[in-house]
Amino acid sequence: MCGGFIMPKVRKLSLFMKFLIPLAGIVTMAAIVYSVYSIIGLNKVKEDVMNAKVVEIGRFLEHTAESASETVLTNAVVLSTNSEIMNSLSMSDREYAGEYIGKIHYRLENNRNFDGIKILITDEGNSPFAHAGFNEGAPEAGYVLKRTEQSKSPFSGFEESVEGVCIKGAAPITDNSGKYVGSLQLSVNADLIAEEMKADMGVSTLILLNSSNTKGEKLGSYTVAYSGDSALASELQKKEFSVGESYTTTDTYFVITKEIKNDGDSALGYFVAAVPLKDIQQAIAGAKKVSSQQFFYTIVWFLFIASVVIVILFIAIIKPLKEVIATTEDLAVGDGDLTRRVNYKSGDEFELVSDNIDAFIEKVQNTVVTSLDNANETASASEELSSTSESLYSNIQEMTSLAEENSHIVNNIASNLDKTEELAISTTEVLEDSRNMLNKFVTNLNNVVSTIITESARQASLAKDMENLTEQAAQIRQVLSIISDIADQTNLLALNASIEAARAGEHGRGFAVVADEVRKLAERTQTSLVEINRIIGMITSGVENSNRQISDISEKIVTVADDSKELIGEANATGSKLGDTVAVSSEVVKMNTIIATKTKEMIEIVHRLTALSTENKYSGENVEEVARMLSEKSGGLLAVLKRFKV
Repeated sequence: MCGGFIMPKVRKLSLFMKFLIPLAGIVTMAAIVYSVYSIIGLNKVKEDVMNAKVVEIGRFLEHTAESASETVLTNAVVLSTNSEIMNSLSMSDREYAGEYIGKIHYRLENNRNFDGIKILITDEGNSPFAHAGFNEGAPEAGYVLKRTEQSKSPFSGFEESVEGVCIKGAAPITDNSGKYVGSLQLSVNADLIAEEMKADMGVSTLILLNSSNTKGEKLGSYTVAYSGDSALASELQKKEFSVGESYTTTDTYFVITKEIKNDGDSALGYFVAAVPLKDIQQAIAGAKKVSSQQFFYTIVWFLFIASVVIVILFIAIIKPLKEVIATTEDLAVGDGDLTRRVNYKSGDEFELVSDNIDAFIEKVQNTVVTSLDNANETASASEELSSTSESLYSNIQEMTSLAEENSHIVNNIASNLDKTEELAISTTEVLEDSRNMLNKFVTNLNNVVSTIITESARQASLAKDMENLTEQAAQIRQVLSIISDIADQTNLLALNASIEAARAGEHGRGFAVVADEVRKLAERTQTSLVEINRIIGMITSGVENSNRQISDISEKIVTVADDSKELIGEANATGSKLGDTVAVSSEVVKMNTIIATKTKEMIEIVHRLTALSTENKYSGENVEEVARMLSEKSGGLLAVLKRFKV
């Protein structure tokens, strides 16, 4: 719903406003963003100025401390190469060494800006040999001197003393042969760093020590070893000063702290450097002024650029566009003169737009001319269409009646084809069943013939066995004949034995008994052989009868088998012909099915033709109506097109 109300308002804006409103929005957003950024920057100016001052003072303090340390070390190295000092050490002349370095001490105190300068010489056993500038007692070797004595190399650093913090530089002393004979240490008070800071940058400096061994006032938990500004010390005392912060402020000072370490990185105390707070405040005010001026100039520059863009937009786009609108307005709301052209010449994109519009008008002119010609042709064609549609309508009515008659005839054909198809299918099924039964009969007959042939072979084999049995019976008879001869001979021998036994008298009685038993046995054998011969004769006669009957049966079985084979051949021929009949019947069924299918398709086509004829009847009526309407519309279109001047 929102878009429906907004879009029309946007479309009603001029091109100039469509550019001006976004441009104004962009400039406004840029101004707001830059304003916020500038305000944030102004709030950071104070912190940035103070941090910059901390870095500046810290770097200068480090530079001053390093410069002082290098100066002290350089002087110590120069003194360590002094031949007088070297010779006095070599000859162990303490008195001369003390006088000589006393003179050097005096010259250094008067000719250089050194405060509290002290010189100490030790021998090769690291014991004090001579010294100058020490107020009380024999001096003790500190950390710097011990490192030099151990490494035989120059060193420098900060150390704590009774007077405060001092800068020490030590160098080894060697004789002409390069042998180490002792060391020389030069020390000055670190106050010179504070004085140089004051002289070069106007920075007030305090030196605070962690230890309470040094004489001086207390500032919190620290001892003031040097105070170059009593007002600064007083304000820090009131503020309860702590060295944990990178910087702090008092009523009139901006204060930073820097840790003092000896060469072994042990913390001795702190340098407290301060500049007047008003200088920092002036620097902050100046930075804020510069930021404000930069913000103002940037806003003015933004507005100037926006104004230049608007002027360029008006001159380069809006003005030429208005001229094109003025030229094309007459074409849009006039009398439709398509022979007129915009013909705007400016040498830029507007000329291209003008050429495109002219090309489009020319295409519209050609289209209107073509449309007029087509409209005239359409009017004449619509009249011809109207007369043609009447003739078409009468032809469609006649075609519809013929299609309905054709539909009735085809339906009758389809009904008869269905019955013919059913009969053909039934016939094929009956033939198929007959063929199956005949095949089954042939199969069973083949099995019977096979059985007959098998049994015929078995009968032939049995007949052969019978013949073998007859032959074996004959052989048995021969064996029995031989046994009968043997029995006769045995009987005869037994008789002879009995005779001989009788002749022997008492001695042959036992042998007579045996001979009698043998004779009896021969008689029984003879009797048994007669009975066996009779039985074998009966068996042989029965076998020969059976053999003859089996031979007759075998011959008859062979005859039946031959007749059955002829019957099987005829049955197979009948089955083959019946199979051909079934195939032909199946093909007839398929053809009937195809004919029926095609006939049904033809029926469907006839039905569709009938339906189309009916639809064409209504379409003919619609064509007549459309021809009438086309004639009316072509007349109206021709009237509209004639309104254009081409």
